[in-house]
Amino acid sequence: MEMPEDYVRIQYADGFYLGQVAEDGKTEHGHGMFSWDNGNLYTGEFRNGRFNGHGRYAWADGRIYDGDFLDDTISGHGVMTWPSGDKYEGDFSNGVMAGHGIRYFANGDRYEGSFANNTMEGEGRYYAADGSIVYDGPWVQGCAVNSDDKRLTE
Repeated sequence: MEMPEDYVRIQYADGFYLGQVAEDGKTEHGHGMFSWDNGNLYTGEFRNGRFNGHGRYAWADGRIYDGDFLDDTISGHGVMTWPSGDKYEGDFSNGVMAGHGIRYFANGDRYEGSFANNTMEGEGRYYAADGSIVYDGPWVQGCAVNSDDKRLTE
C-alpha cells in the first residue's frame, strides 16, 4: 500500500503518528492514525493535534469505538463494540454513553432508551431475544423500577 504524499511519520515515546500535519509540519491535523506501543490504535480525523471529527479507536483488549470525537474524547454519535459480542449504538458525552441509544447484548436481548454515565437511566424498553417486550418504563442506575420507585431488576 502506498502512503499518500502529504503523510508524515512522527515518532513518540509510546507510539507513532502517521498522517497529515498542520503547516508547522509537526502538529497532527487532517486524516491520520496513531498507533500506541500497547496495541491501541486510532484512525481518523485530527484537528490541532487532537482527535476531532469522525474516527475509529481500537483497544488492544478488543473493544472498538467508531464515531465522533471532540478534543480527544468520545463525544457525539457512535458505535461501541465489546469482545463479548455486546454493542451500543447511540449518543456519547465526555467518553460515556449518555443520551439516547440502543444496547445490543450478546444473548440477543436489547435495550432501547435513555442512558447516563454508561448505564440505562430514564425511559427505556427492554426486549428479549425473541423480540418480545420484557419491560417498558423508567430505569434508575441500570435497573427497571415500578411506579413506586421499587427496583424490579438487580
